[in-house]
This record gives sequence, C-alpha cells and structure tokens, in this order.
Amino acid sequence: MSRPVDPDAFLTTDDGRVCTPERKAERREILCGLQGAGTSSGIARQGPQAGRV
Repeated sequence: MSRPVDPDAFLTTDDGRVCTPERKAERREILCGLQGAGTSSGIARQGPQAGRV
C-alpha cells in the first residue's frame, strides 16, 4: 500500500497548526527518488521533529 506524504504535516505541531513562511517553504521542497525505492515511505516514517534531511 502506498502512503502519500502529507505536506500539511509540516505545518502541524503539538500546539496546533503553525503557519510561518519558513514552514511553508519546507513543505514546498520536492522529494526526488527512484520509483519504488521507498523514498516517500522513508520520509513518511519520520516525524516533523526529524528536521530537514
């Protein structure tokens, strides 16, 4: 089963939704990888606390 990455997850914190220019910029970054290589799944398993990779 494929699980898409939710870009809005970068705007959600434990205290609610935080919408700042910096957070919006991070959610706009493009995720690149070989099809079927697990790129999206790997990112989806990381929480927002993992930071930028």
